[in-house]
Amino acid sequence: MILSALVVLALMTALVEGPARAQEAQPEACPDVPPTSAGDDAAGAAVFDAYCGRCHEANKLAGAYFAGTGGETAVARQAELAAFLDRHSACPQRDHEALANWMRRRSGAP
Repeated sequence: MILSALVVLALMTALVEGPARAQEAQPEACPDVPPTSAGDDAAGAAVFDAYCGRCHEANKLAGAYFAGTGGETAVARQAELAAFLDRHSACPQRDHEALANWMRRRSGAP
């Protein structure tokens, strides 16, 4: 009996708090950054700062994502990162490849 009351209370709390938490999780509108090119480190850094930097630290993220990779593996991870950004990121899709390329180079992976 007590367990079912706790379950009902948890569900009611989730229903009330769920929309508020979902609203909090929405990304803020970010400034439009000029289109980047794959080899443009300054533009890659600007995209990261505008869309990723408030939640992620570039060196840690790049190092963790590309740790122990080299050559073809690093290029494959770069493509995976660009595909992930297509689904996850608030930054314009036109910048995903350049941002992934910048992250790979920042990690030191070839």
